[in-house]
Amino acid sequence: MTVIKSVTATLITLCVICGANSPDKDGLLSHSLQCYNDYTSYTVCTWRESVEAHRLRPMKLYRITFIDTRIDFECKQISPLENVSASVIGWSCLENSTYFGVGIKERYIFEPAVPIPVLRKSVNLSENVRPRPPRDLHVNLSEEGDITLSWQTDYPPSNRLHGRLQYQISYKRAFQDWQSSELVLISEDVTRFVFGTSLLIAESEYEARVRARLQGNGKWSEWSPLVDWKTARAENADPQNLQCDYDGLQEVICTWEVRRELAESLKSNLTYRDGPSGEEKVCSPEVVRSDPEEPVVFFQCKFPTTNFSEVQISVKPAEEHKEIIASHNSELPALLIRRLNAQDRSALIHYSLGISGVTVFITTLQIDGLCKTCSPLDCT
Repeated sequence: MTVIKSVTATLITLCVICGANSPDKDGLLSHSLQCYNDYTSYTVCTWRESVEAHRLRPMKLYRITFIDTRIDFECKQISPLENVSASVIGWSCLENSTYFGVGIKERYIFEPAVPIPVLRKSVNLSENVRPRPPRDLHVNLSEEGDITLSWQTDYPPSNRLHGRLQYQISYKRAFQDWQSSELVLISEDVTRFVFGTSLLIAESEYEARVRARLQGNGKWSEWSPLVDWKTARAENADPQNLQCDYDGLQEVICTWEVRRELAESLKSNLTYRDGPSGEEKVCSPEVVRSDPEEPVVFFQCKFPTTNFSEVQISVKPAEEHKEIIASHNSELPALLIRRLNAQDRSALIHYSLGISGVTVFITTLQIDGLCKTCSPLDCT
């Protein structure tokens, strides 16, 4: 009989310990809980909690009896175990008990040592609608070059949100971040939008996303999955996408793009006037982005202004000048020495410019080292 009782106690103890060590979703407390007993007079449980959690809200361990009453434990803090973080507190709890039985499941529960106030709020659902994000984004390119973006929602005609949504489109070029994206608000429940050619840059990769909300006072949904496309190649290579920003104090920053092939052979300048009658000034640009994988080069110009209203801005080809001194860059034909003056080492040179009837005579040409290019007989 003693052997059976010992074996039974061992099995129950193992079951409790195994159950407490099994992974669960309750966090550190229940996951670390281990309990054992001598099947005669007591039960001992150990568990852990974080130091910060104990500071904010201390917890207590209770055992739930088979008649749903709670038995309090006497707990004391124990030294941390090896390989346990110093940010964790260990506890050992004792319950004196003489009631044990085969097949009885021991239930344990953790509760705050000080009751937590219940957080309550009355919510008006009609004023707190956050729709599901649009889905199935699709892009269609027309023969005229327009891009049509369309999407679907999860709200059929029978749903109360059908026909009552508005949408916001966020689109950008692939290399930009979303903070630089353009936004389009569609006030009506229309699940399509046409990008005219004036809104997009030729031969560029774009990304777009859409979100929805109840018209008037709704909350925005999460963004839809992305859709991407590439615009058609431009027929010309003119500078494009001139954008200017004023800082509200004194500086204007302008950016524009030039096809890579053109940027390598033709320079451009930005000119500006403070008003229609102001003096035209020139701003020399700098390259701010040049990725070999992209078809365009990005330029930027900064200039000061005191005009808070309108500034006339243009991007035009730069007039590049290069001065060449003709006498320093001559390629003369073969020289024919007519007469050599040995006293001042000058010579009468005769050569043809390749123009019919034109002959040039030079009588003061110094001939030091002339023997390098003429025969010895001519130098005597």
